[in-house]
Amino acid sequence: MKSCYSCRLGLVLLVVLLLLATFPITGFAQSPHLVVNTHRLNVRNGPGVGHHIITSVPGGTELPVIAIDSGGLWYQVDSPLASGWVNSSYTIPRGAFSGIPRIGRPTDQPTIAPGTPHLVVNTGYLNVRSGPGVSHSIIMTVAGGTKLPVISIGSDNLWYQVNSPAGPGWVNSYYTVTRGSFASLHTRTLNDPPTPALSGPTPRAVVNTHRLNIRTGPGANYDIITSVPGGSHLAVLGLSRGRGWYLVEGSFGQGWLNNDFVVFRGDFSRVSVVQ
Repeated sequence: MKSCYSCRLGLVLLVVLLLLATFPITGFAQSPHLVVNTHRLNVRNGPGVGHHIITSVPGGTELPVIAIDSGGLWYQVDSPLASGWVNSSYTIPRGAFSGIPRIGRPTDQPTIAPGTPHLVVNTGYLNVRSGPGVSHSIIMTVAGGTKLPVISIGSDNLWYQVNSPAGPGWVNSYYTVTRGSFASLHTRTLNDPPTPALSGPTPRAVVNTHRLNIRTGPGANYDIITSVPGGSHLAVLGLSRGRGWYLVEGSFGQGWLNNDFVVFRGDFSRVSVVQ
């Protein structure tokens, strides 16, 4: 009796295995998705670092893919909070992507005569703004490799006015490579607010590297406001709880910098923890 039961059970298992082999599982394991391959990954509301962070997901998270940006770097995914965009450089692709739509087809590159002053975008994506500074609205975001003819140069030698597919706008040249001759270009005076005199006991940070990013919060995961050159003097307004970041003020407004790359001057007792 027991032997007969064992035979029937073995037969049932064999049938199940044959069915699985004939009709493979086509669930999430086979669907196109990304596996986060870094400690944490930001999910943004658009394809580029100029877009706001919706949420941050931990390493190992599996994110179903909805679409791929035309540049092939940013993927639109379903996150635990909402759909958003992630940089695929920090993920591992899984599944078949042949049926995933490409969106935001790139515009044709302009023909630029040899010697014409222009910028070549040297980052994944770059914001084109309505004025020379991060406080101005974003006109459009252009992909890495885009060529932008230059109209004029800001007096800070950082912001350049360019012709973009959406019309004239301003870009931060730190994220570009210059091409052509810029000798004949007009330099435009930028109406930045005056920088207060920094001397004596006034707490201040002196940038001690070639260029230093100013961010929206005390950490490298926060968005970049601007980049300041070495030797810049910035008023120190506060200190992060971990004491690794300074809240500073300059012509860009207020932002945070990593104090490993600055030299402090003034009376440190005047600086308090603010975040």
